[in-house]
Amino acid sequence: MIDTGMPKKAAALCASALLSVGLLAGCSAPAGNAENNEQAAGAESGQTEPEQLAPDSHLFQLVDQLASAVTPEQANELIGFEGEKTDEWQDRPDSAVFTYYVWDMGDDIVVKGNYVTHPATDYDDYAKYEADLPAELVRDRADFSRWSEIKPKLNSAEGLTYDQLVEYLGGVPGLRVKVGAGTSDDMYLWVNEDDGELRAYVDDEGECTMLSGWF
Repeated sequence: MIDTGMPKKAAALCASALLSVGLLAGCSAPAGNAENNEQAAGAESGQTEPEQLAPDSHLFQLVDQLASAVTPEQANELIGFEGEKTDEWQDRPDSAVFTYYVWDMGDDIVVKGNYVTHPATDYDDYAKYEADLPAELVRDRADFSRWSEIKPKLNSAEGLTYDQLVEYLGGVPGLRVKVGAGTSDDMYLWVNEDDGELRAYVDDEGECTMLSGWF
């Protein structure tokens, strides 16, 4: 796992230490045989590859829209049905209230909403939303091979913009899977053909503030 959301010099050292590229060797059948067996099993059961979610799909349009939903009621209206409240807690009577909702979108896709309200103070309320979805629905041809260039660029004085990151990843745009309503907390996701993942946190000015993932 790589995580560079820390001071630049420390992040560079930690990223080098934590980035793990490779597979653990074990006893298994040759890759070709395993793939043929999997294809044969799929053909016999009538299974087909799941349809890929494109950046302009309804789900990601919905995630964009949720950036304006500060309450569960507003989110329900945008999504089209009521979410399930899963938890709520408050440390003290005068502290913030944290509430959690989920919306089951089908096909193992879940939208999660976290709400922070301040009933006893004048602080602004805010919400965060994240789309949790299977990797096979969003595999793309993102190229993570230029990580050795991305890491120093992120930790440089100039920093790394989202647009520059897209160029480093082979021109593949990220999928906006996390947004903040009332707060800046956007996250973009890339999943390559080997299920490697890269997540980029991007601020309002289009600057990458942190990268994390595995590949």
